Amino acid sequence: MKKLKDINFKKEILDKILERKELVNYIILSGGECAISKEAQKILDVLFEKGFNIGIHTNGTNPKFLKKNIEKIKFIGMDIKNDLENYDEICRVEVDIDKIKESIDYIIESGVEYEFRTTVYPKYIDVLNCIHIAKYLKERRSYELHNSTIQ
Repeated sequence: MKKLKDINFKKEILDKILERKELVNYIILSGGECAISKEAQKILDVLFEKGFNIGIHTNGTNPKFLKKNIEKIKFIGMDIKNDLENYDEICRVEVDIDKIKESIDYIIESGVEYEFRTTVYPKYIDVLNCIHIAKYLKERRSYELHNSTIQ
């Protein structure tokens, strides 16, 4: 399977997307964490130049990417992995919670359509964690819980 860095977006994908442009409402950049990929930045720029509505799915660890590109983005879906006090537990790495908070606050204030969501993985997340997340997002328009099939 090719990785994003191995695909020539302009040669292998762009023409196919342009052929179908009238059928495409949004193009969503996602997978891994698009906000840390140099290729994703280039793709976002090309799609914006071609007039597409662009959305991103992000984990919020790179608020600078959001701020740099907010004028190009019409929708942001952000995964909130756990309540802020227990984030590292589910991620299994040390997460800079200040960047997560900065992204959340920026998204809310940006005026861009957004959705915050959490995949409920019962081993790490329970009702109290979700309540803490929802309280933090008190100004949210959308917050969704997704059930994990992983046991």
